[in-house]
Amino acid sequence: MSDTLLCAWAIVERDARVFRSYRQRPLLELVAPVLAVALFYEVSQLVSTTRFPTPAAYFEFAAVGLALTPMLRACLVSPAAALREEVLAGTFERLALSPLGAPTCLVATLVFPLAVALLSGLLILAVATALFGLAVEWPGALLAAPLGALTALALAPFGTLLLAAGVLFKQVGPGSGWLAAALALVGGVYFPSTQLPGWIGWAGDVQPLSAGLDLLRAALTGAAPGAPVGRELATLALFAIAGLPGGAAVLNLACAHARRRGTLLEP
Repeated sequence: MSDTLLCAWAIVERDARVFRSYRQRPLLELVAPVLAVALFYEVSQLVSTTRFPTPAAYFEFAAVGLALTPMLRACLVSPAAALREEVLAGTFERLALSPLGAPTCLVATLVFPLAVALLSGLLILAVATALFGLAVEWPGALLAAPLGALTALALAPFGTLLLAAGVLFKQVGPGSGWLAAALALVGGVYFPSTQLPGWIGWAGDVQPLSAGLDLLRAALTGAAPGAPVGRELATLALFAIAGLPGGAAVLNLACAHARRRGTLLEP
């Protein structure tokens, strides 16, 4: 294994140890999905429309959206918050001065939150199936993990751009929260994006979340995707293949700019 991968793995291992050091945090990660699924199960009992003729139909739709919500937070909210904590605690200096360099280290900090988010999503689906009767299609459900991982890679560029903004402007926490909420709104997490007004409906087609959710719903529940499968896979691949290097390049420029100004380590 190369030195770069070893250093990156060391950051992931550090994040895992910090996560485990808060003894109640893993428990909360287990309890929160159960409460969220229970809430939307009860909401689904009130839903009956032409789009969702039965409560079970809406619950299937919402459960998959809930399963992808932890990944959305891991990509958009967690990185900016973690960077802020690193700077305030004085530990960001170690990352900035490491052989990897600040940009690569910051990208490495995305790995552990995404892994936890993927497990949280699988837990949400398991709870929805075991306790609330979510009807999962087999063998299509076997594609949930790889499709979730591909969606994570497609969303990761947004995280790198927010990290770049955090390096330059220091506090982007509220902005990252608003962006996550906006993506959930136009991406079809809680309701179909086709229900959006015409003036904002286009936003459902220009980001990867909608494609990821469509593919996951098709695999898990047998729902018809909103667009051809090949096009939605191409959308995810495009964001992952082109977006990740592009986001990393922007992050590298942001770190270089902050270093020249002498503000890289400033809180």
